Amino acid sequence: TLIYIVGNNGMYFYTITPEIVTARVFWKFIHDAVNYFKENEEFNKKLNMSKVYIFMDNAPIHYKRDERAYYVDEKIYIFYNVPYCCHLNPVEYCFSYLKSHLKKQRIKDQEDLIDKTQQYLDENAENDIKNAVKYTCKIWQNMFVLVLVKLRLH
Repeated sequence: TLIYIVGNNGMYFYTITPEIVTARVFWKFIHDAVNYFKENEEFNKKLNMSKVYIFMDNAPIHYKRDERAYYVDEKIYIFYNVPYCCHLNPVEYCFSYLKSHLKKQRIKDQEDLIDKTQQYLDENAENDIKNAVKYTCKIWQNMFVLVLVKLRLH
């Protein structure tokens, strides 16, 4: 299973795990990602760690109350996508780019799949993320414009 976090400026962190992704596995991944971003000098230059937002879909494992409370204390804010609107989540486009690439590959076995996934992410993730974020930002902007127009009409 690939667990993947993307930043709006091309930053990313991922892990590939043979485990079933439970809440424990997921929140350990989030903790590892936050520590990676905090400890990496290059990422710290790009990221203002005083205010960090984590945008998630509505999977049940994303709602572990004690973990969310921990991150609020760390000044990391978690917010959730609109239910059933995966097209508003940039990481979904990143997964789509990856899947499209992998479908064109000859994959021998699970190890080969992992290798090709890692190679693709290492070579393409930053550009894919920037494109996905740019695209989803346009969708969000268009939605807000429509809402404002409707509010003005009423």
